[in-house]
Amino acid sequence: NAAVFGKQSEIVQAISLITAAIVIAITSFLQLTSPQESWILFRSTAEKLKSEYHLFMQKVKPYSEISDEASKNKLFVERVEKIIAEEGVEYFKFQKPKTDNNR
Repeated sequence: NAAVFGKQSEIVQAISLITAAIVIAITSFLQLTSPQESWILFRSTAEKLKSEYHLFMQKVKPYSEISDEASKNKLFVERVEKIIAEEGVEYFKFQKPKTDNNR
């Protein structure tokens, strides 16, 4: 009986150790990749781009103030590039390793 109980105890300890290691690995991976922050950033960028597209297609301000079609297109491209560039800057802020000063 004592031998069987000893083996069961070792099995339970091994399973607990493996489970703890898996939880630590998953938690570390999630902290490194910060998927929630990335998703929020990407979703926000998508909404900004969609909004800009609708402003352009409906020819409302700032596009209503320009009469030349080529200038409207140029302004649209510039504004979209700015949104994308801002998203890139924010994304790389999330990807920088955290130090004690950044916490």
